[in-house]
Amino acid sequence: MAEGDEQLELKFRIFDGTDIGHGIYSSSMTLSTLKGRLLSEWPQDKSVIPKSVNDMKLIHAGKVLENGKTLAESKIHVGDLPGGVITMHLVVQPPLAQRKTGKNQEEKQNQNSSLSPHPRAAFKASIKPSSSATGHWRPSMEEHDVSAVDPQRKDAEHGGANSSNSISREDFGKSLYGCVHYRRRCKLRAPCCNQIFTCRHCHNEATSALSNPKEHHELVRHEVKQVICAVCDTEQQVSDTCSNCGVKFGEYFCNICKFYDDDTSKEQFHCNDCGICRVGGRENFFHCKKCGSCYSVDLRDNHLCVENSMKNHCPICYEFLFDSTKGTTIMKCGHTMHTECYTEMLSQNQYRCPICSKSMLNMSRTWERLDQEIEATAMPEEYHYEVLILCNDCNNTGKSFFHIFGHKCRHCNSYNTRLITNGENHQ
Repeated sequence: MAEGDEQLELKFRIFDGTDIGHGIYSSSMTLSTLKGRLLSEWPQDKSVIPKSVNDMKLIHAGKVLENGKTLAESKIHVGDLPGGVITMHLVVQPPLAQRKTGKNQEEKQNQNSSLSPHPRAAFKASIKPSSSATGHWRPSMEEHDVSAVDPQRKDAEHGGANSSNSISREDFGKSLYGCVHYRRRCKLRAPCCNQIFTCRHCHNEATSALSNPKEHHELVRHEVKQVICAVCDTEQQVSDTCSNCGVKFGEYFCNICKFYDDDTSKEQFHCNDCGICRVGGRENFFHCKKCGSCYSVDLRDNHLCVENSMKNHCPICYEFLFDSTKGTTIMKCGHTMHTECYTEMLSQNQYRCPICSKSMLNMSRTWERLDQEIEATAMPEEYHYEVLILCNDCNNTGKSFFHIFGHKCRHCNSYNTRLITNGENHQ
C-alpha cells in the first residue's frame, strides 16, 4: 500500500436490499478494479446479474462514479466519523448501445417515459450519522422507502448526449423516497425530541407507541427548522432543494407548514385561514369562517354552521378532526365526524348525532312505520297515561301517550324523543 493511502470500510447495496462486498478497501483502488472484484463476488442466486463491469454503476452521495478514477479521486471518504462504514448503491445497467439493440421507435419512446425500463439495482446512499448526530436515534424507514434509480440518470448527472431526454438533477429520485404517508426526498428533524422521521405522521405514530405515556407527544409542523436530504444525507435548514446535491425535496413545498410531497396529483394547496395545507384543489373548496375549516364548494350556503366544529375531536374515535388526513362528514345538525366513523354508526343502526342526539338522516319513513306499529299494538289499560317528553330534533317539550315502541313529538312528528317524567305521578 502506497504511503498516505486511506483505508475505507465499504459495503454495496443492490436492488433487493442485500449488502455485498463488505470489506476494507484502499483509497487508491480504481473504480474499474473495484467493480471487477464485486462482479466476481456477485450472488448467483439473484434475478439480476451483471455480465461485465460495464453493466455496473456505483452511486455515492447522489452521483454516478467514473470507472477511471480512484476512490480518493471520487472523494469517497468517511468524513467526521473515523471508522464508519460507507454504504454505496450498486446499480445494474446494461450499456446504452446494448439497451437500444433490437428496439423499435415505440420502445425507445417508452424507455424515455418510463421510470423502470430495465431491471436494475439501486438504493439510497447512506453513511453513518456524523458526529453532530451521535447519540440521537435515527429510525429506520427502509421498509417504506422505494429506492430504485432510473438508468438514464447517468446521462443527466454528467450532461451527456441523452441528457435532454433524461432526469435533471432537481428531479433525481422523484417519487422514489418517502414513507407510507408521503413521497418526498428528505426527512425532518423533530424539534421536540431531536429525532429524525420522514414525516410528522411517522413521528406521531412512533411516539404514541412508547411504553411511557409521559413521552407521548406530537410534532408541530410549523416548528420544524432542519431537514435531512434523503439522497446525500446532508442536514440543512428548511428549503425546497438540497444545498449539497441540488435535489428538489418535493414537487410540492410549503415553507409555512414545512411540507413536502412528490405526488402532486393530490392537488395540494395552503389555506391561509386554516394555517395548514389541504388536498383536493383550491378551486374545489372554500373556507367557512364560522366552522373554522375548508369545506367542499357544494356546501357553500348549504350547511348548518357550528362555530369551530372542525376544531374538535371525532366523537367516535376521538382523533382531532382539523388536521386529520381522513375524510370528514358534516351532519344535518352541523357537527362533524370521520366519514368512516359515520358509516360504521349507520351500520350499527345508530342514527342520532353522538354530540347533540339530533337525527342524522331523514327519518320520516321510519316514523311512519312506527305510527303503524303503535296503532296495531294497543297498550294495557293501566298504561293509558301521558308522559312529558323532550324532542331531540326540535328541542320542544310536550306530552305523549306512553308506549313501549316510542313517544311521538306533537310539534315535528319525530320519535327521536326522551322522557323527562316517567309517568309515576300520572292521574
